[in-house]
Order: sequence, then structure tokens, then C-alpha cells
Amino acid sequence: MTRRNFRKIVIEDKVYKWQFNSIIQICPEGLYNNKLEIDFGYYDSWLYVNDKENEPEDYEPKIVTPDFVRLGIETALQMGWNPNAKQGNFQLKYRNQQFNKENKP
Repeated sequence: MTRRNFRKIVIEDKVYKWQFNSIIQICPEGLYNNKLEIDFGYYDSWLYVNDKENEPEDYEPKIVTPDFVRLGIETALQMGWNPNAKQGNFQLKYRNQQFNKENKP
């Protein structure tokens, strides 16, 4: 995860940096090996034009705002994400207006 193009958000006096492409990536400032990743359902439909059977499930597009990122961070903290750890990868999936913890390897 590069440090460029990160946005800053402060929650309970702790600074986090975040960015998104197909997923939202969040890390505490200075601890870039400790990541929170939020899969909010985005995918590029052009990648599946000729491969409809492997197209991901439909989703309600979510506009990624600082409030949504804040809610994701607060939810991850409640679910056990430790932003003070030196490294780690905590993953959430957002579907049907709720966050769920992912158990990906």
C-alpha cells in the first residue's frame, strides 16, 4: 500500500489514512502494515462482459464518503481490530447495509 493519495481521518484523537479503488484500505498513520480493508461490493462490470457466469453478485452502489469510512473504522474497532498492532490485515464486507467480518486467508 503506497502512501500517496491517502486521505486523512481522525477518530478519537487517532489519525488514520485511507484510500479506495475496488476496496477501501485504511491504516493507522505510521503503521502501514496494519490494514483494515472494506469490500463494499464494487467491481468493474466491463471485466465480466464476456464472462457473465463469474460476475460477482449484484450490489447497491455505495458512495464512499468520510462518514462511511468512519463507520467502517468504528465497526472494525468494535469487532476486534487493533489499530496499535505493528501488522495485520482485518477485513470487512459491506452488503445489505451492514458490515460483516471476512475470514479470508
